Amino acid sequence: GVPREMFPMARYPGFALRRLLRAELSILVIAVIAAASCLLLWVGNQLWWRSYAAYVPATSSLNQARHAASQAFVLLAKRLAGEPISDQLVAALLDNATLAAADGLHGRSALAGIDAVAPEPPLAALWQDYQLALAHFDHLSRTVMLGGGDPAVINIQRRNAFHETERAADRIEAQLSQRLARSVAEQRLGQEIGLALWLAFIALALLLLARSARADAALARQQRLMQAVLAA
Repeated sequence: GVPREMFPMARYPGFALRRLLRAELSILVIAVIAAASCLLLWVGNQLWWRSYAAYVPATSSLNQARHAASQAFVLLAKRLAGEPISDQLVAALLDNATLAAADGLHGRSALAGIDAVAPEPPLAALWQDYQLALAHFDHLSRTVMLGGGDPAVINIQRRNAFHETERAADRIEAQLSQRLARSVAEQRLGQEIGLALWLAFIALALLLLARSARADAALARQQRLMQAVLAA
């Protein structure tokens, strides 16, 4: 007989099974890489979408509210100066400002095809402050249009109320910008971690493939040796 030491495969009955398991492990690692990449892409897409939906519609609503309130402030001043400005136009601008502020508070989007998310509690509190300031400015403006109270006093109060709405809007804008900056930083960190994991997965897969290739080469050598011995 042929000594078993000449054929390492004969010494290990489970050699073929281990090779099969090693191949299945390589396939499993590749499947994990594919699943991880899909997961990372999905998570990144969700983070970007949430940042976009939290910032763009809210900024649009804030700009619309500020623009409408500013126009109402200027047109009412022109009306008081004697220019033929209709009360209906000023009232419509005040209504538009109120509606835009409500959209920002409740997370509604006025942009076609763009979804929005409701602001988180700290930001929602700033929106509520803006709504209160805007409501005060609205009330004083309509009082001026109706001719109630002392015109000089009401006008001063109206100007102060308008400036308060602008300060409240500035606070919202600053908070939105800060949140967007934090969100982008978090997304960048997540992408860097994901890239590191991806490189680690690739390195592991290449290592397993190299080990499998060496095992195949060793098996081929043993088979050639066996054929040579049997043919002798």
